Amino acid sequence: MTKYVFFALMVLLPLPFGGARPAWVAAVMCLVGLMGVVTSLRLLRRPVVASPTHLGAGPLLMPVLIGTSVLFIWGLFQQLSLSGTTLSINPPASLLTASQFLCYLVATLLVFYMVLENRIRMRSLFYLISYMATAYACYGLVEFFSQGELAFWFDKSINTDALNSTFVNRNNFSTFAGIGAVATFAVIQHKASMEPTEQKGRWSAHVFFWLASSRGIYILCFILIMTATLLTGSRGGFLSALVGIGFFALFGRAHQSNGQSFRRSPQALVTAGAILLLFWLSGDQVLSRFLGSTASHHRLDIFLPTITAIGDNPILGYGLGTFSDFFPSFRSFDQAGVFYNRTHNDYLEVAVTTGLPVAFVFFAGLGLMMYRMIKTTMTLQRGRTFAFGGISAIFVVATHSMADFPMQIPAIALLFSSIAGATMATLTKSSWAN
Repeated sequence: MTKYVFFALMVLLPLPFGGARPAWVAAVMCLVGLMGVVTSLRLLRRPVVASPTHLGAGPLLMPVLIGTSVLFIWGLFQQLSLSGTTLSINPPASLLTASQFLCYLVATLLVFYMVLENRIRMRSLFYLISYMATAYACYGLVEFFSQGELAFWFDKSINTDALNSTFVNRNNFSTFAGIGAVATFAVIQHKASMEPTEQKGRWSAHVFFWLASSRGIYILCFILIMTATLLTGSRGGFLSALVGIGFFALFGRAHQSNGQSFRRSPQALVTAGAILLLFWLSGDQVLSRFLGSTASHHRLDIFLPTITAIGDNPILGYGLGTFSDFFPSFRSFDQAGVFYNRTHNDYLEVAVTTGLPVAFVFFAGLGLMMYRMIKTTMTLQRGRTFAFGGISAIFVVATHSMADFPMQIPAIALLFSSIAGATMATLTKSSWAN
């Protein structure tokens, strides 16, 4: 029952504004917390045997567990009153943000144990993400070409000329769609690995066979998702999607169970051709932003004062979730009257709000997790396709976080946590099975 509730929450959370509203945030934390309590009680009644499979989870799980726990505890400490003062300049905001980090950690552990019990759930998760991303992409395409200015029944507040689907702005949806594109790409590769290796022959025959096979529906899903990504006009979103797909193609191409190299297979031609065709047909939004947008200068106007703020308080930070409270004191005169509530760089925002020592521990934990994921995946003899897909999806979010704030959108953060937990569980089981 818990898994159905969790995955239903993951599917529904992107509805109006990606869950980035107080009511949605509160609902997510309550539901995830309740599911965490239920799962803990179930594990207490039926203790997990200390088998090699479970003991092998430590190297992958501990870095992110320690890093996020340190961040959560520090966030709580920042909002405590010490001699009448607090380290946080906005204690309620720090408490809320720290609670959200704990919520996503619990979500990671929930999915970790779900997949550890049954590895087939990793495959089911990727199929679900593919269908979900396709559905939201289709809604976005219909809304965009009908020139609507609504996200369901809500008025769009920004980016009315771009494809946002149900998210706050185009950058948020482009990250979500990039994850969906990588998941769909992994599903296509999984389908390819389950079918016999195509015999030598003309490329046209190979491509026709490939399109007419069971992979055809997922090729269509991939095209729809990438088209929606391009029409967002988000440069960072499009590039981060290419980073994720490129990572999968580069490292996952030689690991199909039927022994076929990706670069010599029809899907290499179809994938490259589809991306080029889509960019030619619907890449004007992205191209125009590359050539004529001043958004990069606006980001520098945020980054530079943020770096100055870090220099003024590098150890203790200003408090989790307090960027909009302290930034007005550091912005330049030319930015007066402009409201910024995000740094547009998740790494900088964590550093300035928590201080450099805690930020280092947190990001070091995530980095070590990624390193061990890649290292473990490269040593496996089977079960690599979705493991590479999970790592590639994490790269999509990590890349776009350099120029935006995807991890501050609940729908994306929950999806990221689910993929990270499922990938760690898959690698834990696969490494011992091999």
